[in-house]
Amino acid sequence: YNFCPDKNDPLPAPERDELIAGAQRYYDQTVAAYEAADAADKQALKQEMDSAEENLKQIQKWDWPLMTQNFKRYFDRCLAQKEES
Repeated sequence: YNFCPDKNDPLPAPERDELIAGAQRYYDQTVAAYEAADAADKQALKQEMDSAEENLKQIQKWDWPLMTQNFKRYFDRCLAQKEES
């Protein structure tokens, strides 16, 4: 990863936010197309919607504040186990 020197963030906030916004726009456009489609096209559009939704979830998993929360929980558990020993 190419980390930013000031935040140790794999993607600087503007780029990450732009990526998330683009994925959200794609998802919104797909939902609108699904609502306007006939029954024959709905199955293919549903697959695209599922893919777009999964992309949003995957992007959010790499959001640095969420990642740091996971690390905090992990290290808190490690410390608690060490204190119990």
